Amino acid sequence: MDHTTKRSTGLITILDLTKEEDLNFLLDFLKAELNVLVYIHLAPPCGTASAARGTPVPGCPPEMQPAPLRTKEFPNGLPGLSGLNLLKVEKANALYRATFKIVQFCVMYNVLVSIENPLNSLFWLTEPMVELFEMCEGFRVVFDSCMMGGQRDKATLWWCNRPISSPLALRCSRDHPHKNWTPVFDKTNKRFNFPTAEEAAYPEILCDRVANLVDQALQHCNFTKLQNLEQQIHHQRSTATNSNLMGLLPRGRKLLPLVSEFQFYSQWLVPPHFPADDLDKLLKSFLKGARIVNRKLMHGGDFRVCDSVLNDECSSQKSKCIYVNGFAGNFTELQ
Repeated sequence: MDHTTKRSTGLITILDLTKEEDLNFLLDFLKAELNVLVYIHLAPPCGTASAARGTPVPGCPPEMQPAPLRTKEFPNGLPGLSGLNLLKVEKANALYRATFKIVQFCVMYNVLVSIENPLNSLFWLTEPMVELFEMCEGFRVVFDSCMMGGQRDKATLWWCNRPISSPLALRCSRDHPHKNWTPVFDKTNKRFNFPTAEEAAYPEILCDRVANLVDQALQHCNFTKLQNLEQQIHHQRSTATNSNLMGLLPRGRKLLPLVSEFQFYSQWLVPPHFPADDLDKLLKSFLKGARIVNRKLMHGGDFRVCDSVLNDECSSQKSKCIYVNGFAGNFTELQ
């Protein structure tokens, strides 16, 4: 959900959480859906809290250089702000307060919740976040975006109310190139082009890894993962299931497929920062239509490698790929 569709790449719900009525609507909706609500993730915008503000932009006139709106001494906003800058800070603070209320709701009803922002963002020092950490200390991990499929070494802090995200704690291995962070001033349109905008969307690898962590957390909480139609029917006999058994499937309702989408699954163990070109070569060695269906980040000692392929070359990590037994369909990455 967002307040606009400009940055969305799929269907979203439009809500402006700086408005009390929209926030109350969201909280009421969440409470009504508690029986199917398992995870909420929040990524508040950090434009006013960015550490990049105050860093000179090459080619930009002095009067147009981005000015800091917050400091460590004044994380809620610098004294004396006015006009558009004051409005930006007030709107951001309202979103941070909404973030606190949503997390408070999740903690109260034991719902898994996480928050993401850059490590050096002043967002973490604002009043709502200080109040949140006093209420629920939670668990924090730090990782660099380049180790999650990003193009830059962006340090990210990921907070969660449960200890499920520790496998994400990967800092840059410094064995690969990064795109630069230098902002560019467009003289024609008189606007800044910040590289941070290119890093706003989560890399697909990060999304896959987080989805896997949430899946594991739910299974530890005795949630049932339905693998086929037989399990679905046994778990709950719904109207759609009954109609499907009679040969009548209502329009707009979908059931799990009767057969697997794939002919077979293969598991591979690779370094966390696996080159995209090597991944493409790996996929091309399979039948057309092969794709990665799951990613799981593991620590050494958490897996068992088939003895027939575990040789000196593999154990010294000279080999890019090692076949792993178990966890069918997983793309397993060794941390």
